[in-house]
Amino acid sequence: MTDSEETFANHLGEDLDRVLGLGVMIEAFAIQDEPARATATVILLLNGRAERLEAWARDTDELRRLIVKRAAELWGIDAFEGLSGPIVRS
Repeated sequence: MTDSEETFANHLGEDLDRVLGLGVMIEAFAIQDEPARATATVILLLNGRAERLEAWARDTDELRRLIVKRAAELWGIDAFEGLSGPIVRS
């Protein structure tokens, strides 16, 4: 793991902890940071289930925001399903 990958993973972990708290863990990730485009594939353990997230953005900061936003959406779906029963995911 390169220094930039380690920094990305640490910052992503901090962001996830701050937004979602306990119950989310980074299982695996791959990142490519090229000029004007950063891409990532992240596998999160979210409420005991593995979720694969893919995102691309202008830079790694925006990339982290997108991943945290999608993780929060999935967390919200799980919370809603806990109250109302399963819903269809697209």
